[in-house]
Amino acid sequence: MQVHPIGGSGTMKKPRRARTAKLEQVLVYYDQPQIAYLTGDRGYKMIAVAVEERAKMALPFFCCEISDRLFDAYLSGRVDLNYVLRQGKSNRYSFFDWASSEDGETFKLDTAKADEIASDDFYPQPGFFSANHTHRLKERQLAKPARLAFHIDGKWDAADFSKFVGRIDEIYSFSRIVETRGEKSHLLDAFLHDEIQPRSWTHGGDYTQFYRSLKSQSQASEALRVEKLAYNSPGEIVVRGEQEALREVADIVEAYKDRSDAAAGKYLSLRRLLSREGQLSRTVSAGDVSDGLRQLLLRMTNDLLNTVGMQNGPRLLEACGADTVVFSKVVLSLIRRVRDAAQFYAEGRVSSDRFVETLAPST
Repeated sequence: MQVHPIGGSGTMKKPRRARTAKLEQVLVYYDQPQIAYLTGDRGYKMIAVAVEERAKMALPFFCCEISDRLFDAYLSGRVDLNYVLRQGKSNRYSFFDWASSEDGETFKLDTAKADEIASDDFYPQPGFFSANHTHRLKERQLAKPARLAFHIDGKWDAADFSKFVGRIDEIYSFSRIVETRGEKSHLLDAFLHDEIQPRSWTHGGDYTQFYRSLKSQSQASEALRVEKLAYNSPGEIVVRGEQEALREVADIVEAYKDRSDAAAGKYLSLRRLLSREGQLSRTVSAGDVSDGLRQLLLRMTNDLLNTVGMQNGPRLLEACGADTVVFSKVVLSLIRRVRDAAQFYAEGRVSSDRFVETLAPST
């Protein structure tokens, strides 16, 4: 499928603060809701706790955006609620009035002031863990779960398994977020925007943190899981995840494997262009990039995406703030990971007779 570039210089408006939040589930209820799990309009999970009072609110709640990794740590009992709520950044704390919601599920947020964030009055006492919830969290089932099996041969050590599965996980996480459509897509667009635009993309740490964030965005029920590792030769690696994202992984790696020479050549050409123009390390300001260079980068990057069959190039470009240099770098980082995975095929250690097995949602 062809990737079509978008024109214009407009960027997606991304709020610095969450403005509304939607109730996912009440976690503690005594006479009235006490602790709740919500999703904010910026795409992040939120934990909210009832507080005694706040001006002009009948049933005030104090809440904070948190990462999926911290949320999972709280649910597993590794950290308490006090710790969770104290990990937010200053622009991620809000209040809302439960009583003011028109539908009982959507709440308008009021950004917390600095002195409120610093006050102990709004935080729960240390020692409250998820085991104290009155309502167990309803784990979301995968809409279309599937297993993807890789048949392996030859000699493998622990580092090989770690590298191959790690690359597949990164491609899966990238695809799951960038390719998602439907009601969740706007939340993931906001997440991508928030993860891409603040980074300088001038050193390896930017890329490491970006892919780590992509993986942490997956809930436990959506994250890629290794279900089987058969070390014998021949053996098998079986992973489980969302069907569409797994199919995308299989298709992307297969496309690179079949067109490795073309993909490698286009990768090198794009990287050399960025280097020659001083954009790999941003020695030349982004504001000094000519329109001609922008158009060339856009065309070459979309061509590289087409080579591996990736869709939604325009969506990714928009998440990059229409910055074609950043767009190019993010795509190059993905291709490096696809190349690493495909190398195992080229070496004969992963066979091409993989399959995707669709499962019943309850399994």
